[in-house]
Amino acid sequence: MTVAYRSLSWLPRVEHGGANVPKTTNSLATVSFSTEDIPEAERVARWREHHAHVAVNVEIQPAPDCPFKACDISRILPVLHLLSVTMSPARITRTRVNDGNDELSLFINRSGHVTVSARGREVPLAPGDGVLISSDDVMACDRSSYGESLSLRVPRSVLSSIVVGIDDAVMRPIPRHSEILQLLTGYAASLMEGSALAAPFLRNVAVNHVHDLIALALGATHNAAEAASAGGLRSARLRTAKVYIVENSYLQDLSVGSVAAHLGVTPRYLQRLFEAEGTTFSAFVLGQRLTRAYRMLCDSQFSDRPVRQQWPQIATHGQFQIEELSRSISRAPQQARGPAVFYGDANTRRRTLLVASNADLVTGSRPWIMPKFR
Repeated sequence: MTVAYRSLSWLPRVEHGGANVPKTTNSLATVSFSTEDIPEAERVARWREHHAHVAVNVEIQPAPDCPFKACDISRILPVLHLLSVTMSPARITRTRVNDGNDELSLFINRSGHVTVSARGREVPLAPGDGVLISSDDVMACDRSSYGESLSLRVPRSVLSSIVVGIDDAVMRPIPRHSEILQLLTGYAASLMEGSALAAPFLRNVAVNHVHDLIALALGATHNAAEAASAGGLRSARLRTAKVYIVENSYLQDLSVGSVAAHLGVTPRYLQRLFEAEGTTFSAFVLGQRLTRAYRMLCDSQFSDRPVRQQWPQIATHGQFQIEELSRSISRAPQQARGPAVFYGDANTRRRTLLVASNADLVTGSRPWIMPKFR
């Protein structure tokens, strides 16, 4: 199944402020909206329309005792959308979850007080607190006072490839005293400044930094929750195995035997843990190595070398074999570091991040073609 990152396909409809729409892996669009010059009677409808264009469809009910005011700023790159919303008291609800948007959003309350409700939980957020929410959930966001929020919107495909058990982290509060969350908030806020992402070669670096910090923030939350819940031994072992694979996917000798030895179990027992989840050890390892390869191809430190010179290093770190990767072909190469394409398994909701390479990535005289991960 091919899953398209929604922001890449429908962003051309956004015309606010004459923003440029991202078309390649490091393009940037800045989209702003304010109710300041809009008649009060039209503000709610205009804000709702704007939010549907840049994020998701929601309903909004302003507090009855004060005029509705809002100011939104979006900085949109492929696989990352930074959204700052400053708003008067209001209740925002999302009930239409069949629009194909399954992004995950780390919602950080920067000022005022907010309560987020979803999945049968209510999470009150004081200034500085954060929570991960899913766009395919029915949810409500009650802002009781004027304030600002910062949302870091990322495709589920990306976070699920670097955070094990990503769904378990949804609606788990991240407290404001978390050092990682403070670092992430400050870094993301700095990227909202007008000149922060002016240099195209820095954009991929910034996106990767944000992804890594989100993963660290969510990982710390999930580890604490898992320890407190006293989950089953099999679940704990599978998670430990996945974390070990994610952290060591670059090792050439990474194998089911080496991971099983790290866990103190037999290789067959480890294989059964993955099979019980509807996947295999080999498929999970390959997914992590493809993600690593994509990120290396986008890394600015390699930007001065042709892709064909980078591939041997990627192949060495990931122990890729040409024959293995060519078994299932996704599409012919078109351009260097072309648009990301997401493939995945609907049963496990794991999607592998692939990239279409360009014609100068060759092995002998044969152009390289990235595989389709079935």
